[in-house]
Amino acid sequence: MSEEADREALAELIDRLRSEGLLDEHRAHFAALPRETREFLANLRPEDISELHDVIVWQRSARTVGRITYWIITTIVGIMIAAVALGEKIQSVFAMWKQH
Repeated sequence: MSEEADREALAELIDRLRSEGLLDEHRAHFAALPRETREFLANLRPEDISELHDVIVWQRSARTVGRITYWIITTIVGIMIAAVALGEKIQSVFAMWKQH
């Protein structure tokens, strides 16, 4: 997209937000933020926003992998405990048969 098309798209977005009353709502939320946060957000470049988006996506993926890993380990431990309990029961059944 050209710079002119970007400006037109931004102007349309601002007009739509203004007509829906969302622009004032966003301004109120922005004004309620701490000063340091407002300064941080105001100084972001498009590359920074893209990088933050990538970090958020990566963090969500890492959290998902963590949950999956937790359940895999939990399942393996459960299977091991069940196998030991089953082995003990099988041994007790064979011990009973030997006594009779």
